[in-house]
Amino acid sequence: MIVLQIFGVIFLLILLIVGFFGFRIWRGLRKLKGGSDDFVRLLSVLPPINFELESMDSSQWLHPRELRENSALLTKLGFEDEGLHLCFIGEVEAHMAIWWHPSKHLTVVVYEIINHNDESADPFLYYDILINTTDQVIAVSTNTVPNLFPDNPKFQAIKSEAKDLKQLLSSFKKTLPDGIKLKPISSGKEFYLESTLRYNRWLWQKPQLTSPEMHNVYGQMGIDLTDELLDTLLDHAAEEASMQLNDHLISVFTQRSKISAAQWEQIRDRLVIVHNEMTNADFYQSLYQLFSYEQLEPHEDKIETLQEAKLSQAPTRALEDLCHSLNLKLPKRIARLSNPVEAHFYLGELT
Repeated sequence: MIVLQIFGVIFLLILLIVGFFGFRIWRGLRKLKGGSDDFVRLLSVLPPINFELESMDSSQWLHPRELRENSALLTKLGFEDEGLHLCFIGEVEAHMAIWWHPSKHLTVVVYEIINHNDESADPFLYYDILINTTDQVIAVSTNTVPNLFPDNPKFQAIKSEAKDLKQLLSSFKKTLPDGIKLKPISSGKEFYLESTLRYNRWLWQKPQLTSPEMHNVYGQMGIDLTDELLDTLLDHAAEEASMQLNDHLISVFTQRSKISAAQWEQIRDRLVIVHNEMTNADFYQSLYQLFSYEQLEPHEDKIETLQEAKLSQAPTRALEDLCHSLNLKLPKRIARLSNPVEAHFYLGELT
């Protein structure tokens, strides 16, 4: 039951737990109790660093009458439909209908939860109203699952006794703290995803992973958080964050450069990004994307020695200095970004 319980907790805190897509979807994970790979088992309940929502068709929704009624209600109240979405964690499947009000800056999420691990459990619905304020993100929710994860001061969950979405919409303002100041949002879906990402990254930091709340979760799963396991979790978080940032930098680059589809196809397999938040492993991996094996082979021993220590300077500068020390000609830089992070774009060797 801990997967379903944690799943509810995450959504209550407007987090989005998804089993990663591709290799990240863990639909057939081993039982939570037992098994030798504690890291894999923890990935089945910890929210991912990177995520996306999978679109779904209304025919997949198991409560079509409620979906139609809620859609009609939200449309009448001036909300805009931002689609139906699907995500997984282990054997738990979540359907989401996301709505956004352009003038009131409210996001409404209707959830339909299915526990495939317990065929006797009926799918159930609950509702969230999400609000962005100057101090924190607030979720007023009909979900009653207790919180197992550490509380983040930037996120506040308020439980509502409303029985349906209509009741929640008519009563949620009475539950809000006094004196809050709303911050405008331009998309309910994007606000939802950004809020989730911020919490997930916070949770994957060492103070939270070693908190009493998380030790309670580990204990329920029969897992001992050793130093080695903690290092593995932290390394995974850093690598995933670097991957997400890399994808974001590519998006910014393509938008700002106004590169055509044909031009992108010509460079996509050669594009190498070196940015100042990349991990050691990613930094040294970039060398093998920038240069051929023949160019690097004479320097392999030195590179392997350097990898054992953390970089003493920013990766963008470290690359230039390393190439100088190895007498390697750095490929021409084709672009540079300073926001959201210093990043240099190169065209590497074709492999």
